[in-house]
Amino acid sequence: MGNEAADLRKAILVLMGNEAADLQTAAANLQKASVLMGDKAGVLMGDKAADLQKPTNPKDALGIGRAPLQLVPETLAIYASLAFLEGALKYGQFNWRRSGVRASVYIAAMKRHLAKLSDGEWADKKSGVPHLSSILASAGIYADAYENGMLIDDRPPPARTSELIDAMPAQIEHLKNMFKDFSPHQHTCSDGLDTRGTSQS
Repeated sequence: MGNEAADLRKAILVLMGNEAADLQTAAANLQKASVLMGDKAGVLMGDKAADLQKPTNPKDALGIGRAPLQLVPETLAIYASLAFLEGALKYGQFNWRRSGVRASVYIAAMKRHLAKLSDGEWADKKSGVPHLSSILASAGIYADAYENGMLIDDRPPPARTSELIDAMPAQIEHLKNMFKDFSPHQHTCSDGLDTRGTSQS
């Protein structure tokens, strides 16, 4: 089979390097290779070639019900890592798994960072860590502490918050209809103007 067999073997190894991620693509490419190389692909792959071309591979079936981590963008982890690094340098990594955390502390932290982000500040002035990074890390610690029994739930007794939020659409629709003929400029950070300190009536 010579060099072409070696080349085909390399191509197949590349295709199979992450077979769980895209078995269907691998199967399609293998079929193309089979057309080009005759029956040599099947000889090289043996039972694996047959398994790949089955309508439903067992690994596909097993993966359907598992956590779809492939849907989470790596950007999220990269951003969060900055705030986790800051925390590790100050307090030690995974310290919350030993000492526990209070729910109110992390909810307040997320609110503070969100307020600064909403007000136009991208990153903390001292550390340079983006506020989004701190929000993601705080949420991650909250979830990790919750799942590992290290979350101290000191949130206030529940009120009618959820009901109030769910009841808002009717009032919002009323206001929109009331002012449907108005078209004021909606000021944003992209305007490039600092309007803080001005009053409007």
